[in-house]
Amino acid sequence: MAQPYHVAFSGFERVLRGCLGTILLLLAFTVALTISTTWFATMNFIAMYPLFTALVAWDPIYLSIETMKQYSADIRVFN
Repeated sequence: MAQPYHVAFSGFERVLRGCLGTILLLLAFTVALTISTTWFATMNFIAMYPLFTALVAWDPIYLSIETMKQYSADIRVFN
């Protein structure tokens, strides 16, 4: 069985994700709050994902994709 694939980000990508999350939070507090409280909550929820991945340098979606790629490659090798 293959070893789990670890996806870590470079410093540039972490800063980029942090900036994106900050911009989304600022948009939530300026634009979405004036539209409705539902949009405000939704934008805050969406902004948390890039901020979380920037802080911990790990993305569960990338991990899932890379794990599926590795699993399919292992199946092709063994068949």
